[in-house]
Amino acid sequence: MFKLQHKTLLILSGCMWFLPGFFLMYLGMKLIVIDPQNLSGVNSAAALVAFALMIGYFKGKYVMRKSANRIVARIQGLPNPISLFKAYHPAYFILIASMMGIGMFIKALGLPNEIRGFIDVAIGSALINGSMNYFRSAKYLTA
Repeated sequence: MFKLQHKTLLILSGCMWFLPGFFLMYLGMKLIVIDPQNLSGVNSAAALVAFALMIGYFKGKYVMRKSANRIVARIQGLPNPISLFKAYHPAYFILIASMMGIGMFIKALGLPNEIRGFIDVAIGSALINGSMNYFRSAKYLTA
């Protein structure tokens, strides 16, 4: 089975949060700011983005950080090297699949672009904020 070192797994975990977060931020900004259907104006679009970023920051700091720290502790508690599938609890994969499903459901609801964009920016910024815990943990990992 394919096995990885702790540091590599932490960086991979960070990327698994950062890349979707970046994609959601991009998509959300596009829906709010660039979309020609957005008739609410520049000031209200900027306020909407700022509010979404603030919510994402706090969610990342107080919710995502706890989740990331649990996964970091799990990875560091297992012997080196680790199989990719043993590094994560099965519930983690269920969580990822359910979040993807929720995202598809929100898209299918046909919500206005400003609301979808707001949700995407908030979730994206939370994921990016949470991913930093993985990268910091990998940076300071000694062995």
